[in-house]
Amino acid sequence: MPIAIGLEGSANKLGVGIILHPSAPRDDSPPSPHDSAHSEDGASPRRSKHASPPVEILANLRHTFVSPPGTGFLPKDTAAHHRRWVVRLVKQAMKQARVRLEDIDCICYTKGPGMGAPLGSVAIAARTLSQLWDKPMVGVNHCVGHIEMGRAITGAENPVVLYVSGGNTQVIAYSAQRYRIFGEALDIAVGNCLDRFARVLNISNDPAPGYNIEQLAKQGKVLLELPYTVKGMDVSFSGILARVEEMARKLEASRTANTPNQPTMTDMSTKASTPMGSDAKTSSAAAAADKKDTAVPTFTEKEERVMKIAWTCLKSGPPDVDIAKLTKAAGFNTSKTAANTWGVIKKKLLSMAGDGEEGVEAQGKCAQDAQG
Repeated sequence: MPIAIGLEGSANKLGVGIILHPSAPRDDSPPSPHDSAHSEDGASPRRSKHASPPVEILANLRHTFVSPPGTGFLPKDTAAHHRRWVVRLVKQAMKQARVRLEDIDCICYTKGPGMGAPLGSVAIAARTLSQLWDKPMVGVNHCVGHIEMGRAITGAENPVVLYVSGGNTQVIAYSAQRYRIFGEALDIAVGNCLDRFARVLNISNDPAPGYNIEQLAKQGKVLLELPYTVKGMDVSFSGILARVEEMARKLEASRTANTPNQPTMTDMSTKASTPMGSDAKTSSAAAAADKKDTAVPTFTEKEERVMKIAWTCLKSGPPDVDIAKLTKAAGFNTSKTAANTWGVIKKKLLSMAGDGEEGVEAQGKCAQDAQG
């Protein structure tokens, strides 16, 4: 019974799985992965005498690279994440599956399609393991891997597949000895559309943009028309994204028009000093920023909300926040997302104090006041 370990890293998720493939039953014509469902000419299905036994999933681990809200995941950052985590996931998967090195028969990896840099990191990892363990490598097409996984789990023999992933929205079926595309998104796939949708509205990427959009939608009570196009078996979703961007601009313009007297950082710091029981002098860095009108950056609505909460979470010593407390108070899903968001805000706050001696002096005074 062969055991395969697989490495997948075509986008921001890194996955390591270990699968046990039971030996196929012996008959006059041992079935290939598609023999039970397809004839040699692809014209009609042909069942084997014995159904193939189901595969057994011994381990299925993953780790996701999560970028800050309002941003996407860059290839170089995603590739670095995969390199940092792949060895740990392989070790954890083998421990969970309770298999030894000599039990592994082959090493599978995603060869594409996907993002080049992450795919390269995973391919190098698979090749390294192949050389170290003296095991054969098997490159797997990303799309076919998804489809075959679905067939293995559901037991479907000859399905028509609606394949929806980050970069693909396709109607696929098996014909003439290969999977063929009968319809697809002509411009942007559903997954990418949701990712950019979340980026426009500054929705968190943790655990996933699409999931967070769905949870927010459940709270809504007004249905909005979003345009899309169907042409035969093909679809177009770019109209949805364009409409969302237009609506976001109008909402932002309306919000700005309704708040003509936007509070300065000094105002916010002074107001925050009362519940904290501290002196307004702690806002010296913010006051220095207010004097430099051109250096004051704009903050998103979410950043402003987190910033106000963060002021109430200040630690003693150098200006910083209690990430655990901020995560709970601001409603983040994980402390990592809270830390990333606060990191972006903190950079903006520090930039307001200036880059020269004036900024250094202001930041130093702020730290001294906080300690005093």
